[in-house]
Amino acid sequence: MQVVSNSSPLIVLFNCGQLGILQQLFGEVLIPEAVYQEVVHNTKNREQSDAIPQCNFIRVHPISTQPVSFSHKLDRGEIEALILASILKADYLLLDDKRAQKEAKLQGLTFIPTIAVLLKAAKKGIIADFDAVLTELRQKNIFISHDLNLAAQNFLAHN
Repeated sequence: MQVVSNSSPLIVLFNCGQLGILQQLFGEVLIPEAVYQEVVHNTKNREQSDAIPQCNFIRVHPISTQPVSFSHKLDRGEIEALILASILKADYLLLDDKRAQKEAKLQGLTFIPTIAVLLKAAKKGIIADFDAVLTELRQKNIFISHDLNLAAQNFLAHN
């Protein structure tokens, strides 16, 4: 199974202490260089900056920087994650941004929002207390939008 991630799922999962569920659910997660830069070098969170490179299940995958036109305004990490997922014909793209999700749909890519990853882990018994994880996210000022919640429910209903 090939899984590509954008920055926000890695950041959210790190912040609630659940980064390891990616390995348990998917084995390996591939990220483009722009995502690596964002989560490791362009952050003020020193713990995150140190922890993510030590996760042997997260691997940076190079992509050629070819000019690509998207219908929505996206940041560099989202663009590279979409390109990488498309090139690899990834099974899943971990993605939270609404515009990027719309673009993923246009590209025919299957995306999973972070909340769906957490719900999937809870359904498999990897996360024992889902409510505690949500509480921890809220305490760190990370909120799950209504749209992401709907996307998560939609994903789980079909997978």
